[in-house]
Amino acid sequence: MIYHILLILCVILSYEIITAFHFKADLKRILIIYKKIFLNFKRDKSDSFKEKIILLLSKHLFFKSLKILIIILLICLLFYIFYFFERGLIKVFYDYTEILKFITIFLLYYYFKKKFF
Repeated sequence: MIYHILLILCVILSYEIITAFHFKADLKRILIIYKKIFLNFKRDKSDSFKEKIILLLSKHLFFKSLKILIIILLICLLFYIFYFFERGLIKVFYDYTEILKFITIFLLYYYFKKKFF
């Protein structure tokens, strides 16, 4: 019973971390930055201009990537903390039925929150 409660808490907290830090928007922004970097190589501008633009875009890309890494580490830390309460929680990562439970809880929470909040 405690396993399922912790699994639900992990799902809810993971979802809230993802939404609070705008994970999806950051992923889209990274793809846009990549496109800009590659388009900048194709342009016939001066090398010094390209160098400045690429440096600026690389800084943005680095900080967005760092933010995504921090979000992923927070979610891993969350699972690690809950792992100390219930050792069986590690099954979520390697058992298909547990992955399906995780996804089902995630989708239920997503639709519940979307509909009622």
